[in-house]
Amino acid sequence: TGSPPSPLAYANDLDLDTSGAVYFSSSSDHPVALHPLAGFYDTMRGYLLTSLHGGTTGRLLRYDPASRRTAVLLEGISYANGVALSADGAWVAVVETNLNRVLRFWLRDADCRGGGVGGGGGACPRAGETDVLIDKLPGTPDGISRAPDGGFWLALVAPLSPLPRHLAAWPRLRTLLSHLLPWVAPFAVGSWGAVVKLDERGRPVEALYDPDGSHVATVSAATEVGGRLFLGNLGGRGVSVLQL
Repeated sequence: TGSPPSPLAYANDLDLDTSGAVYFSSSSDHPVALHPLAGFYDTMRGYLLTSLHGGTTGRLLRYDPASRRTAVLLEGISYANGVALSADGAWVAVVETNLNRVLRFWLRDADCRGGGVGGGGGACPRAGETDVLIDKLPGTPDGISRAPDGGFWLALVAPLSPLPRHLAAWPRLRTLLSHLLPWVAPFAVGSWGAVVKLDERGRPVEALYDPDGSHVATVSAATEVGGRLFLGNLGGRGVSVLQL
């Protein structure tokens, strides 16, 4: 489904179903950028270039190891990021970072008995359709993973900034800032740590915060194992562990 796959320039996150099929995101058609000073390929710089350009070339894809074919499930995503399958395999979630939301792509028709998917009735989604799992988040979403109870942990890497809204009408200024932000971002964006727990329907049930980022900040991934929550981050040098 979708248009024929083009070369992958920025693969990001993945999840596997029980058959071994790989669901993964391609954040942008803009390649991961080389850091001008450090000399390594910097995904953060690639994100900034994509975001300030305003690109919507993110995709959700599926790779079938049996046929060795890749299909595009969803495209036109404003920076595709974290990916996680539902516990029953009926749908797959993909984070749309630049719109501060999580999309849900239906792999098979939804079971809408008992009041609809979200509990509020309405049209019942069918295979191949997309809806919004959760939006209006208080921070910029990054990684998502399924929890042992069938819910999800969603990492919020930074608090929301008014900067993108103010720069919307100034494309040349956005281009200039995309090259300067790696140096000024630590000062322009507040430091915090945040993860949100969602239930199996995508409804928020818990939020954990480090308001000033003194213990953990720039959380990009959260994985629950054995009653502990492991937190990856963009700005630190280690993995944080929280006893739940």
